[in-house]
Amino acid sequence: MHRDTGRNGSPTATMTDTGRNESPTAAMRDTRRNENPTAAMSANGRNEHLTAAMRDTSRNESLTAAMRDTGSNERPLDAIRDTGRNKSAIAAMRDTGRNESPTAAMRDTGSNESPTAAMRDTGSNESPTAAMRDTGRNESPTAAMRDTGSNESPTAAMRDTGRNESPTAAMRDTGRNESPTAVMSPTAAMRDTDRNESPNAAVRETGKNESTTAAMRGTGRNESPTAAMRDTSRKESPTAAMRDTSRN
Repeated sequence: MHRDTGRNGSPTATMTDTGRNESPTAAMRDTRRNENPTAAMSANGRNEHLTAAMRDTSRNESLTAAMRDTGSNERPLDAIRDTGRNKSAIAAMRDTGRNESPTAAMRDTGSNESPTAAMRDTGSNESPTAAMRDTGRNESPTAAMRDTGSNESPTAAMRDTGRNESPTAAMRDTGRNESPTAVMSPTAAMRDTDRNESPNAAVRETGKNESTTAAMRGTGRNESPTAAMRDTSRKESPTAAMRDTSRN
């Protein structure tokens, strides 16, 4: 029931991508460079509004109804405050270097994604379902696949060899991206030693990347979203059924 109209994917069944971005909920149409992810909202700038009670006042989003984004960062969980260039997400989600892959069924690749099972990526985007094979530079996120380019290889039997993430528990990231568990958040035994995240409550971020659970504090300019959402610095912040990438 999808129609991919450009370089992007519109991931919910009743949507049509009208620009360079995707509009991830059925009642929405993206009219600028960003997405409007909840049905009651309309984006009025370069960023998105994620919850019906919020309005984004700067370049970033404000994710939970009790919050207001007042600077260039977002503050999505009541216990979290983003203070620097990074984000503090929640344990169920993981953001990689420049992209995010927030739900277990989805995978964000280099710069694009096509996140629903009914889609087939034919260009430079990802192919996220088990029936697909990635033919370009993007990820191949299901267990039957093997990544052949410079993107992630998300199943437990794989090892990430490039700049992207390797999201299952048996992996360790060797580049600049994260290595999360099967639900895309690393285990408490890991410590981020480079520019990547350290996502569990017992972990404290030591680099330039995110600290993901409610007990953590982000130290950068990026987001700290809620469990259903993921927003990167200028990228998407979707719900479980949505995916907006950097240029999509």
